[in-house]
Amino acid sequence: MKLYSNLNRLSLNDSCFTNLERIGQNIELAFDWGKLENFIEGNIAEAIILGATKLSIKGISNEEFTGYFSKEGITKSIEAPKDIVKLWQAIGESIIDETAKKIKFSGCFTDKEGDFWIEWTFNYNSCEVEWNNYITVDEWRDGKLPNDC
Repeated sequence: MKLYSNLNRLSLNDSCFTNLERIGQNIELAFDWGKLENFIEGNIAEAIILGATKLSIKGISNEEFTGYFSKEGITKSIEAPKDIVKLWQAIGESIIDETAKKIKFSGCFTDKEGDFWIEWTFNYNSCEVEWNNYITVDEWRDGKLPNDC
């Protein structure tokens, strides 16, 4: 299943990156799961929990990485990390702003400098989200997982 609009319903909080492929200004990001506030396209008004989730983002610009280093009490721009998938812990916040065409991910990151909070922001031209299976929040609360479908 794919969505091309109203992506602000997607939350990747507490999810992890499982793959990142970059070709020029396009990125495909894979996550272990996601949550959609509703799936009205599938006639489901309640939230659903997605299985493996992929974001395909085209035309990335204004890309910035910011590190928040609490030990030193400083905030600074940092270079794009070499291994986001391996070093970025769970995502703390994910925001897709379709009006501004801007995406923000933030969360705990661990590298040679230790643990710190990282923020990755960028603008984009187009974005789509794709997943193969899902369950409702009620099914999730009952112990079912998206891969059980």
